[in-house]
Amino acid sequence: MSELTIKDVLNKAIEMEEAGKIFYEYAASIVEDKEIREVLSVLAREEVGHKHIFENMKEEVKEIKQSDDINEYLKYLNSFLNTKSVFDRKKIESYNDKNTNITDIIDFAMDREQDTILYYMTLMTVVREEQNFLVQKIIDEERKHFIKLNQAKKLIEKK
Repeated sequence: MSELTIKDVLNKAIEMEEAGKIFYEYAASIVEDKEIREVLSVLAREEVGHKHIFENMKEEVKEIKQSDDINEYLKYLNSFLNTKSVFDRKKIESYNDKNTNITDIIDFAMDREQDTILYYMTLMTVVREEQNFLVQKIIDEERKHFIKLNQAKKLIEKK
């Protein structure tokens, strides 16, 4: 296996945001509850913004000779993604039944948001220091996604 680069890691982040957008759009299309559909639609739009931030970071990143520590972080990130499929399309497709329990969809999304936060926290260790605030901004937004999903779940449970 060739060595991973910071651009590879950013490409994975871009893919994760795109997969999140697809998931939230799909989930919104199968949910009948108007309030929950709106929450999912907002999350889909926010994933697009995150994707653009990572695309801009990728444009600015300069490949440098990486230390052993950075190589270890990159290997970890790659292993993480190979074992934790963040917004895996196969899982998304399993929710194609209109009778799917919306709580299961919300739980799946909450788990993926937590995985994404972990990935991005590690990503902060390999991007340039002046880019950390951008990654932190996305982490903060992903945490807000988790909170919105939790609120949606509570709303469903009240109905």
